[in-house]
Amino acid sequence: HAERHALFGNQVEEQGASLPIEVRLYLAGAVAFAVADHGLAAEYFQKVLALPANQRALRSTWAAYSLGRALFAMSTEAGAASDLLTQARKAFEQTRQLSIGGFSDPLELGVASLGEEARVARTAGDWNSAIELYATQNLHGSAVGYTSLKVLMADLSAMPETELAELLKNKP
Repeated sequence: HAERHALFGNQVEEQGASLPIEVRLYLAGAVAFAVADHGLAAEYFQKVLALPANQRALRSTWAAYSLGRALFAMSTEAGAASDLLTQARKAFEQTRQLSIGGFSDPLELGVASLGEEARVARTAGDWNSAIELYATQNLHGSAVGYTSLKVLMADLSAMPETELAELLKNKP
């Protein structure tokens, strides 16, 4: 399968020769992601982000966001490997930095990245960060952030009291 997936990525690169390099690399990563080859997808998204800033004005936020999603998928496949979760969180943070920094973000991935990072934080057992991230997403007017916050609160209220007490022990 890996050879076939790499072939898909290479085909996209060849067939998209007339496209700007950032678009070509991003599309190759998107194809790899679509066939669940998350490692190859992550490589392509990292290649986009490694381009000089003036060569990636259109796809920087997309690549960082998609990199976070690929790394999170890889962590799920690897049984929530903490280093992959940490890398995924950094990619979502980078998405927001790029969006704030003026890179093209027509899909509002900067705001969406808050929810994605919250999901990673929750998977890592960092409930406090998850709550803060969902709350921030909600403040940006995201209906998804509001719904996620409600689901998170329902999950917390369903927790056994001893677990919840442990979780809240360090809160002021």
